Amino acid sequence: AGLTAELNTPRFQEDAEREAFVLDAQRKGGLVWETTVPTGAASVYGATLTVQSDGSVLASGKNPDRDEHFMTLRTRGGGLRLLMLEALTHKSLNGRVGRADNGNAVLTSVDAQAVSLADPSQQMPVRFTWAWADFEQEGGDFRAINLLDDWDERGWAVDGINRRDGRVALFLADRPFGFEGGTEVRVRLRYDSVHARHTLGRVRLTLARFEEGG
Repeated sequence: AGLTAELNTPRFQEDAEREAFVLDAQRKGGLVWETTVPTGAASVYGATLTVQSDGSVLASGKNPDRDEHFMTLRTRGGGLRLLMLEALTHKSLNGRVGRADNGNAVLTSVDAQAVSLADPSQQMPVRFTWAWADFEQEGGDFRAINLLDDWDERGWAVDGINRRDGRVALFLADRPFGFEGGTEVRVRLRYDSVHARHTLGRVRLTLARFEEGG
């Protein structure tokens, strides 16, 4: 069976099992990262989001108590299944990843919509059913899996207070998405934590698919 068929089998009932599969697939070459080009970004409550030459999006200016960041991506790849979010450091963030005064950030949900470039009337919601991060802040329930619930204000915290390095989170969709002729993926990052102004300062998003027979 191909990788996508394996991914849908009932044996992946535990997050740890699915996480091991995704990482093993990448090592075996079965995970294909598609060229992902950010074409725009906007903040609902007034932050300035600027696309950088390396494909990341940098936040500056106003830092509201709560916010939603919308990022538009374009790719020619089809059969997409995975979204990678990189939370990156920057000199404007004093070498941290968060915009809070202490350098921290708490992301509370991630959702997306896929739109056909050839026929924008063709659209499909992207439902993420699994999430993993290379680091989750201790001292509370700040796991990446909280991001799968739009109304969970705990979110994923990155401990920017104590760490001066980047973070990586992966999100798995419940089914392949994308359209022949190219796809625009509209991603929303929601910051609705009880901890005010805890937004990520620089984010890069990349899409991937599983290669059958890998």
